[in-house]
Parts: sequence; C-alpha cells; structure tokens
Amino acid sequence: GPSPYMDAFQQFEIPIVVQSGSPAPAFVKGDKTVLDTEWKALEDPNASTPATRFGTLRAQDAPPL
Repeated sequence: GPSPYMDAFQQFEIPIVVQSGSPAPAFVKGDKTVLDTEWKALEDPNASTPATRFGTLRAQDAPPL
C-alpha cells in the first residue's frame, strides 16, 4: 500500500502464515480464473520482541539510494 510519509510504498512483513481451507477456483466474467485461498497469520513465539510477534510494518520514508 501507499506509504504515509511520501509518494512510495509500505509493506507488511508477516513471519508465519498458513494456507487453510481448500483452494477453490473463482470464475470472473471477462477475466482470468483465480484461485480463492484463505491465509492466516500466526504468532511467532520466537520473535525477538513482543512488538514483532505478529510481524512488522515497513513504510518507505526516504528515496532509494
């Protein structure tokens, strides 16, 4: 998504995810067939700090070098 600091991007970094359920094809009229999946984020018990147990959010705040 967009960064709140500048015209750039931000991203979520999730340490552990699992694909649950049964993937099912979804047919969209006039478009490609997509695979409908369900993902769940899990708590990382080995995280270095409690604040990062569910991952981190990184937003670009300076132009790339």
